[in-house]
Amino acid sequence: MKNEMMTPMQKDKKYTCPMHPEVLSDQPGICPKCGMELVEKGNQKANQVRPIRIDIQLKRGAAIH
Repeated sequence: MKNEMMTPMQKDKKYTCPMHPEVLSDQPGICPKCGMELVEKGNQKANQVRPIRIDIQLKRGAAIH
């Protein structure tokens, strides 16, 4: 059996579910509540809110103001 040592930086990583932030793990995996992949907590790219851009023609067709 291979004995793998974790670095201090790896030990500090926590993973959480994007939909269930109360689900925490010290390793990547799957959320037991919804089955989504756990993401690294504090990972700015994973937690970043991105705006949705809608083409002006689609806005007019859907009557979105």
